[in-house]
Amino acid sequence: MKAPSGHVLFRTLGWRLTLLNGVVLCAILLLLSAALYLSEVIATDAQISQLLTQTVQQEREEDLVQILQSRQPVVDPLRHLSPTPLQAFFLLIDTKGRVHEGASALVAGLPDQEALQRALATGTPDMRESTVDGFHLRLETVSVLDRTGKPVGVIQVYVSLAGRDADLERLLLVLLGGSALAMGVATLAARFLAMSALVPIHRAFAQQEQFVADASHELRAPLTLLQADVEVLKRALQPLPTVWCGYRTEPGNRQQRRLGRPCCGVLPQLC
Repeated sequence: MKAPSGHVLFRTLGWRLTLLNGVVLCAILLLLSAALYLSEVIATDAQISQLLTQTVQQEREEDLVQILQSRQPVVDPLRHLSPTPLQAFFLLIDTKGRVHEGASALVAGLPDQEALQRALATGTPDMRESTVDGFHLRLETVSVLDRTGKPVGVIQVYVSLAGRDADLERLLLVLLGGSALAMGVATLAARFLAMSALVPIHRAFAQQEQFVADASHELRAPLTLLQADVEVLKRALQPLPTVWCGYRTEPGNRQQRRLGRPCCGVLPQLC
C-alpha cells in the first residue's frame, strides 16, 4: 500500500486543525452569547421584581384595613391598559374577591383568584406570570393583615412584560446575527491559526526530505561502485573452482549487503 505524500498529509492535518479550532471558537462565541442573554434576563427580572415590591410598600403606607372594611368598594375609572415597560398597577381586594381600590387601569380577568386564595391561605407573597386578556403580566399578591394578624384582603400588583419580551426578542435576534457573522470570522481565524501552527512542522519535514535525498545521493554512488567491483571480480574469477570463487566472491557480496543494510533502515531510497 502506497503511503500518502507529505502534501496530502499536511493538507488533511490542516483541515482537521481548522475544524477543531473552528468548533472551539464557535463554542466560545455561543457560550458568551448565552451568558449575555441570560444576564440580561436576570437583570430585567430583578428590576421588575424590585418595582413590584416598591409598589406594594408604597400602597401599604395607606390605611388599607379601613378601606377594605368599608361597605362600598371603590374602583378607579376603567381604561385600557397601556403596556408601558416598568409601569406597575395595583388592586386592593377583600377576602370575597371584591375590588375596593384599583389603579389607572383594570384588565379583564383580574384579579387572579388563584393567587388571591393562595396568598390568603399561606400568608406569604405569591409571585407568578400570567397571560390575561392578551397581556403577558407578572403579578405579585400580598396579604393585608389587621391588628390581630387576621387577613382582611390582599394587594395584587401587576406589571406588563410586553416591553421586556420585545427587548429580549430584539436582543436574541442581534445575538444570533452577530454569532453567525462571528462564526464566519472564527472559521477564517481557525484556518489561519491551523496553517500558522503547521508552518514549522512543514519546514522540518521538508528539511528532513532534503537531507534524505542528499544522503541517498551521496551513499548511492559508492555503494554502486562497490557493487560493480564485486560483479567484475566475480566475472574475473569465473574460470576458477567453485570453492575458490565462493571464498573470494561471497564475502564481497556479504560485505556489500552489510554496508547497505543499515542504510536501508535510515534511507529507504537506497533499497
